[in-house]
Amino acid sequence: MKTTLCNDHPKAPRPSGGSLSLWVQYKPGLKAQDLYRKVVISGLKPSCSLSWVLEQVRGGLVVEAVLVNTINITGTKSAVILFLTEDSAITYVEYVNNSLCEIDNKKIIACLVSTPSWPLSLALERAIRKKHHTRCLEIQDFPRDVSLSTLRDDLEIESATKLDAIEHMAIDSNGIATLRFCSVRAAQQASGYLSSHLKYRRCRLKYAADPCTLPLSQVN
Repeated sequence: MKTTLCNDHPKAPRPSGGSLSLWVQYKPGLKAQDLYRKVVISGLKPSCSLSWVLEQVRGGLVVEAVLVNTINITGTKSAVILFLTEDSAITYVEYVNNSLCEIDNKKIIACLVSTPSWPLSLALERAIRKKHHTRCLEIQDFPRDVSLSTLRDDLEIESATKLDAIEHMAIDSNGIATLRFCSVRAAQQASGYLSSHLKYRRCRLKYAADPCTLPLSQVN
């Protein structure tokens, strides 16, 4: 089965945040692996959020995700998803394009970026593969006198997260907060901040499983 590839276009919009770039090309060596890990999802309605998009992404760990405003060009938004592995990216594209993924009766299209993805830094790849870092954090013993909106403000003020990097926040009755970020790097930055800040000194932090790693059959 042939995988749908993106067509590069000189007028294509650049992502408004993050480090995902489709225009500066990486030239890999002959032995390079996992070269094509970046996926573009198009046909998203203007009101679509990154959180909603990531609820539709399954089948592999997401390193970074960016929502791109392409409304002036296509009338819809697009999203760029960087998977950890090439297999995950290819399988996801094939699944989306052979399923009935629609919004308001309009088909969602996914394509694999046809230029090689830049390799992750050795430190980031080691953190993901060896230390199981993800874009998701679980915070146990979260302070009962601190709201989630205060936590968001603290992270943004301290520049631990930028450009709406937090895509999901929740807290249960046991005082366990869950945070999901647009990237693994953003989660690492937030973890470093929370671990060193006096207000959150009693919290116990750990990286949680990325729901995007769930089977493709669980796409919403």
